[in-house]
Amino acid sequence: RVHRHPELRPPAAEDPMLDTDLVDATAGGRAAQLLEQAAELLDDWGTRPPRVLRTGGLAVRDLSRAATLLESTREEVAWLVEVLLAAGLIAADQSPDPAWMPTGESDDWAELPSSERWAALASAWLTMAAGPSLVGTSDGNAKVNALSTQTSWPHGRQRRQDVLAAAATLPPGAAPSPERLTDLLRWHHPVRMS
Repeated sequence: RVHRHPELRPPAAEDPMLDTDLVDATAGGRAAQLLEQAAELLDDWGTRPPRVLRTGGLAVRDLSRAATLLESTREEVAWLVEVLLAAGLIAADQSPDPAWMPTGESDDWAELPSSERWAALASAWLTMAAGPSLVGTSDGNAKVNALSTQTSWPHGRQRRQDVLAAAATLPPGAAPSPERLTDLLRWHHPVRMS
């Protein structure tokens, strides 16, 4: 049996409701902040590129320096650099001492209207195979570094799409808890969530 407890309707709950204008304004503010942080990081790495570790990836020290620069957390910056890599805006150069550098595409990206810059980052996030939340976790004996192959999580792409689809079934302004969203995902995709 696919369902442990067959239910014809998704699990119901009283989700807290937020004012949709406030939600839109907050989301717009966060999007603008993200574009600002991306541009600031690209500018900084254009003049002071962090080196690529021998094992690939970004050193914890460089991730912390970026977090300080952007006045953000290491987790948020790990997410940002993974999105920038997926969007093709940063890459490891091919010098004898490789470093993480902005690409030529980053110059073109910087010239786009903010809506198109945001769309490029959102599209990269939706389709990237990386799982930024893996950064800092243990992979055997070593910690997982940002921008390394260890952040690969192919199922992340599907999980992000599933979460967005489940959230879209809720009324505008609904603010489900993580547990409620997990229940919805489990109802919509019982095999993937088992």
